[in-house]
Amino acid sequence: MTVVRIVSQTTLYTSRLQVFYIFYTSIENDDPTGRYNCLVDSIHKTNAKLLQAAGTRKGLSIGNNPEVVKCRKMLEKAKEEYHNSPNPLNRQKVADHKEQLNDCYSNTLEAITEEKVREAETLAYNNNSRDSWKLINNITGRNTRKRARITGNSPEDRLNSWKCHFQKLLGQPPTVPDDATDIKQVSMELNIRTDNFDYIELASAKHSIKEGKAPGDDGIAPENTQKGRYR
Repeated sequence: MTVVRIVSQTTLYTSRLQVFYIFYTSIENDDPTGRYNCLVDSIHKTNAKLLQAAGTRKGLSIGNNPEVVKCRKMLEKAKEEYHNSPNPLNRQKVADHKEQLNDCYSNTLEAITEEKVREAETLAYNNNSRDSWKLINNITGRNTRKRARITGNSPEDRLNSWKCHFQKLLGQPPTVPDDATDIKQVSMELNIRTDNFDYIELASAKHSIKEGKAPGDDGIAPENTQKGRYR
């Protein structure tokens, strides 16, 4: 989205005076081309002196907000502490930081929306209806495409449309002419042991353990389980 530079009435009045001053003090000849070039040069010099470069809409992004970044880092730190020491206290810290991050997201979104509303009001005050309506549509989401919208005049119609969609997608159930018909086995039987495990099976399970993972509720690190000796 293009960011519109907002100019106050005071800045506009000062800009006009500055253009007139530069124009009448730097004009050298009276021919129309020279006067026009001098006017254009005066406007460029005034804009470079009084107007600041327009920012980008990325500056208003929620993810780049300093408070959101701070809450996200605190949440990551809490997750790391819980990873290193999984206990109920650290688990509660993670939950609290998640709630703080959600609240920070909501407050930042509200602040950005209020800023956009003020910007739209300023654009409308300066008779810039085109950009004002663009910003209003951006705030209300009027121009966003509706995705995954199920058609229907009522909740019951939408449920029926959803049901018919999957019925057509999955097809009809197969018909078996006779209940006594033999059905061929699709998957092969797996050689799974059901008796007590032995040392070979234990060694294979230990070998498949990945290091660097968080321990379970028993507090035993996977490295201890993998490198420990059993008799």
